[in-house]
Amino acid sequence: MDDLVNNFFLLRKLAERLNQELAETFLADSWQIGKQHIVFHFKNKNRELFLNLFFLPDKVLISLPPSFTPPVKNAQPIFREVQGKKVKQVQAYENDRSFHIRLQGNLMLIFKLYGRHANIILLQQGEAKELLRPKLQKDRTLNPEEMHYPVVLEQEQLQQLMEQPLNAESLVKLNPAYTPDFAAAIDENFTELPPARQWEKIMELENYLRDPQFYLLKGEPKRDDDPGLRLSLFALDIPLWEKTDVVEALNSYTTEYRHQYRLLTARGALLKKQYEKKRRLEKQLKSGTKDLQRLDKRRSYHQLADLIMANLHQIKGGADKAEVFDFYEGKDLVIPLKREMSPQKNAEKMYQKAKRQHIEVEKLKENISRLESELADVNSEIKNIESTTDYRQLKKLGKQEEKKAKSETPALPYKEFNFLNYKILVGKSGKNNDELTFKVASKNDLWLHAKDFAGSHVVVKTKNETVPQPVVEAAAQLAAWHSKGRNHGLCPVSYVQRKHVRKPKGMAPGKVIVDRESVILVVPSSEPGKGNS
Repeated sequence: MDDLVNNFFLLRKLAERLNQELAETFLADSWQIGKQHIVFHFKNKNRELFLNLFFLPDKVLISLPPSFTPPVKNAQPIFREVQGKKVKQVQAYENDRSFHIRLQGNLMLIFKLYGRHANIILLQQGEAKELLRPKLQKDRTLNPEEMHYPVVLEQEQLQQLMEQPLNAESLVKLNPAYTPDFAAAIDENFTELPPARQWEKIMELENYLRDPQFYLLKGEPKRDDDPGLRLSLFALDIPLWEKTDVVEALNSYTTEYRHQYRLLTARGALLKKQYEKKRRLEKQLKSGTKDLQRLDKRRSYHQLADLIMANLHQIKGGADKAEVFDFYEGKDLVIPLKREMSPQKNAEKMYQKAKRQHIEVEKLKENISRLESELADVNSEIKNIESTTDYRQLKKLGKQEEKKAKSETPALPYKEFNFLNYKILVGKSGKNNDELTFKVASKNDLWLHAKDFAGSHVVVKTKNETVPQPVVEAAAQLAAWHSKGRNHGLCPVSYVQRKHVRKPKGMAPGKVIVDRESVILVVPSSEPGKGNS
């Protein structure tokens, strides 16, 4: 089922109406609101008219609301060159999905409604002055005279057509404005009619299209965000409504389509995040369950230690294995031992490993239980989103999800700077310094710290290459600035590869021992590379 909202026969009717409504008016304002919404405001002393266009992936919705107030924040003026210019003419291009508004001063706005290639082009004396979508560069060479596709059939062609039965495919070739629906609209048995009768039906259709009716139909959605609503000129199915006025039809269709489109778009965005989360949780749950099964199959260190202790009398010191009878499983077993340890010490080590093994299993079970709970919450949220039919409620759910995701995202332990394509990371606190130095930094990254002053650890991320001197100086300036030496004219800064920085057990947060350090004097600065000349 075709959507004829941008079809020539509907646009022709709209252009005829606009030509009447816009007579003696001038273009007062035009705005772009977000990426999709375009508004033109026409007026004179007696009346005003708003032309709304909504650019969607496969079509452009059109409406003429009785009033419109542009939003304060999100409305950008466009096509300023035509503001204040009087409307001269509105005309649809024959058999094409486009129309133009001609204005005084040899200016013309062309509305090219070609689905994802839709555009609005401002021409002056045939030259493109402004494009709504500048990326569509081919529209700069658009020739309005070539946008008309008149269908003129000579008597000889007419005779040939009347001698051969037409089908839906050849009917579309007959006129580029026809769609496959037109054959069904003419007659359900159109392809079976004799040629002469087919031609009579086509002539009847052409007469009807001069003043068509408008029907809202429900078709099959083409995408997840497609409501399936179709504006047609034919009652091919039981219509949701029928209208005789083109403006009333467009206004109603645009309102209903946009309402459902916004709902589906908001719902789709929320569901996409939830299904991504669901896939991640299912993957983690599968991995955790697999690990638990592996651990369950692994031999218990506690049992091995029991077997050693039960056979201490026959295991010789310095042995690298113990051959014992496994009374747990009823068979002989060889247990590897560490030669340098006594059998009893080997058993003690295995009891320690058994304790860690038990902790590992319990942690894994806790993690699996948490993942199962989170997955149940996600499935419940998916059902909630799918059942919500209120757009505002969906937006509310979206904001709640963003807030939740933000609270769940751990704050980075550092501030990030970029200098000459090198990332420079600056620790935020003593605890963050330790995390930056010993968890984030790699062993060959460059590490810096203000010498003899309390302050942030600084790391320059590298790929095992030598850090250029300007980058070292910039990082040193940041280290000096984020220290208690900030107010000194010159501040000494230590720098060394991260692998030469160590932290003995028990040292306070942020405290480290540095070996093989070099020292550089710099002017403290919060902006890398400035103030050190």
